Amino acid sequence: MFAGGPFAKIASTYQERYVNQLEFELFDQNRSVSLMARQAYAFALARKAVRGRIRGLDLLDLQRLLVIEVDGKPRTPNQQQLQGYLDELKALGLLVNESGSAQWQGADVALPMRLQADPEGHVFEMTPDWKPSSDVLLHLRLQGIQAEGAIQNSDLYDFISYWVSQPHKQCTQSEWDHQFAKNIARRRNRATGINRR
Repeated sequence: MFAGGPFAKIASTYQERYVNQLEFELFDQNRSVSLMARQAYAFALARKAVRGRIRGLDLLDLQRLLVIEVDGKPRTPNQQQLQGYLDELKALGLLVNESGSAQWQGADVALPMRLQADPEGHVFEMTPDWKPSSDVLLHLRLQGIQAEGAIQNSDLYDFISYWVSQPHKQCTQSEWDHQFAKNIARRRNRATGINRR
């Protein structure tokens, strides 16, 4: 969007603080998207999303976040304008109304590009090729386990084997990491005779 010049630093800051790389590229490729739709996304929706989702979208709250100054007076977009901005974002693929309704008020919404850029936000069943992230080491330290050399292949195989057989269980990557660390801590404590919950 801004390859060089005075706007390059602004664009970089905007990208780092408010939108991820995928979102930034999509906005860059679709310059016809209104400024207010962009602001609604970057400064309100993306900030309110937890793991790429907003449960029960509150349009009044969204309106309050989008106050702009026109001729020295604060102005808030009306409900119809707000609906238009959200529809713009939907058409672009940045917003999905998961409630299946044409209305946005109270709807559960997803921000697919946020989910795509953050796969740890997705829940999934355990798979035979699952790998723990480096966060497991932090979880282990928090459990009082020395992280260095704490993870044995047998720990990983046993953990995966058990959870693959439980297809109803779905977690995020972070939750699986936490479960795995708890499993290792439980095994180590059992081996040393420590009984901790």
